[in-house]
Amino acid sequence: MCHCSEAPQCREPLLPPPEAFPALRDRPRSARAAGGGGGGGGAIAEMASIVRLAMPMVGAGLLIYMRSLVSMLFLGRLGRLPLAGGSLALGFANITGYSVLSGLAAGMDPVCGQAFGAGRTSVLTAALRRTVMLLLVASIPISLLWVAMHRVLVATGQDPDIAACAYEFILCSLPDLVVQSFLHPVRVYLRAQSITLPLTYAAAAALLLHVPINFLLVQSLHLGIRGVAIGAVCTNLNFLLFLVAYVVSPV
Repeated sequence: MCHCSEAPQCREPLLPPPEAFPALRDRPRSARAAGGGGGGGGAIAEMASIVRLAMPMVGAGLLIYMRSLVSMLFLGRLGRLPLAGGSLALGFANITGYSVLSGLAAGMDPVCGQAFGAGRTSVLTAALRRTVMLLLVASIPISLLWVAMHRVLVATGQDPDIAACAYEFILCSLPDLVVQSFLHPVRVYLRAQSITLPLTYAAAAALLLHVPINFLLVQSLHLGIRGVAIGAVCTNLNFLLFLVAYVVSPV
């Protein structure tokens, strides 16, 4: 219906004619193939691009988990009690601390991905900065829970010796909360820009340093289970420093 005061003067309809929106079948076959990605070559190219992006992330994840494997090997060399206590502390830290920080940092993914696609680097840096602040604040109640870990374990019926050993391990892991508060956002920051290969290189370099660091702290300095915990913190710190060096380096 026309809303003009004088109907004869209205020359332009409110809705465009139907032919202004042609159906997909009206497009040429070549245009449909290019736009719809229906060809097998397009699907293969898409899969190849996904693999190129995903494989470095898979490699980085495997290298990060191998760090925990090396730590467990050194705990096993110390004896059954340190192995049991360290394993219990690692499980407690993963559930109550690292998974929480990782989940909070994952909120950066949609924001940074859309900001990078729109070319708004200021939004990228703002998201990085605010996520770091959020994780640092979240680390405060997590650290308080870790400090109370011994009482929590004993109250739930754990062996007092194993609980004491686990408490010693997790106390030395407290600085790792600060490191992880920076490490997770930086990884998301790079991943949102499809920068994945440096993550693998940094994780590999940190893992190579992880073994000599543990030998120094556990075997040479005889720090025992505390040396294993401090070694894990040092490895994550090295990982973070490698990534920061890549971010701030001129390209």
